[in-house]
Amino acid sequence: MRAGLLRTRITVMQPISGKDVNGAVTQDWAEFGRLWADVRNKSGLETIKADKVTGIVRVSIRVRYNTKLNNAMRVIVNNVIYNIKAVMHDVNSREYTDLICEAVT
Repeated sequence: MRAGLLRTRITVMQPISGKDVNGAVTQDWAEFGRLWADVRNKSGLETIKADKVTGIVRVSIRVRYNTKLNNAMRVIVNNVIYNIKAVMHDVNSREYTDLICEAVT
């Protein structure tokens, strides 16, 4: 994959579990890594949830081939947090991994 296509620096976050002082399980996020990416195909739509119109923003993010990425992770792009909805690996040439993401609202 040509490096010139990867113009945006993203941060990938992974969930971590811990316990608070009372012993209750807590969920937090830790940095998995910083990657160069090509953020593409921004789209938006509106939906009705709980009798309220809600906007949904979806993006496709292409990074170098990485089998460690999964849909339990998050991506931060320009201070916007996106949940990874699907991970699609280029299994033939092993050049890239596409992340289909949705903005956290």
